Amino acid sequence: MSIGTLPLIAAAMAAAISAHAAQVEWLSTVEHVLPIQSFVYGQLAVPPRIGDTLTWVNKDIVPHTATADDGSWDSGEIAPGDRWSMTLTADTAPAYYCVFHPHMKATLPPLRP
Repeated sequence: MSIGTLPLIAAAMAAAISAHAAQVEWLSTVEHVLPIQSFVYGQLAVPPRIGDTLTWVNKDIVPHTATADDGSWDSGEIAPGDRWSMTLTADTAPAYYCVFHPHMKATLPPLRP
């Protein structure tokens, strides 16, 4: 192999690595913070993925809950200034409400895989 072919081999390897890297998607988990303020649940900025964490932060002066409509998950009481988190699974029920204030309702968007 001559020295003149080394740059060609290096360029070919770089192109192959670059092409492969473009096909790989970064699959890290994210924490999404949902404030509870003025008796309203905050909205998600981006749709969550399975494995992401949702964290509700109570910014009101009264306690709240985040409770699945079907009862499959429940934060229990989130006191003023406190927070509660859960990790999303494929089976996470999307619709939820506050046990103390049933008019407070929200629905999670469809989860990305």
